[in-house]
Amino acid sequence: MTRFFVGVALALAALLGAYLLEGGFPLALLGLTAFLITFFVPLFGVLAVWSFRAWRKAWGDAFSPGPADQARTSVAIWRFSEFACYLAGVLGSLLVAPIYGVLFGYVCRILKARVEALTVR
Repeated sequence: MTRFFVGVALALAALLGAYLLEGGFPLALLGLTAFLITFFVPLFGVLAVWSFRAWRKAWGDAFSPGPADQARTSVAIWRFSEFACYLAGVLGSLLVAPIYGVLFGYVCRILKARVEALTVR
């Protein structure tokens, strides 16, 4: 439960930090800040639910098959990450970041599909 609260707090802090970093000027958020929002907010969301070790194993499972139990966890991580990236893009649209959200969402979808495909063998 503590991990959840810390992850949510870090995700909100990333959004607030990006806004403050750009001095409250939304058009300036087109570049690096938009990228950081759509990368770190979903990452902290994932880390609010799963450990860093599980997230790291999900990357490994995307490129080589692992145990079935771990693969199910990896699929869940990538499914959640995909949704979180899309959501960050939508939230970021207030800060002009939907393209990055869609991009990261598709990357998570591809990695999820790779894990699913490798565990079918």
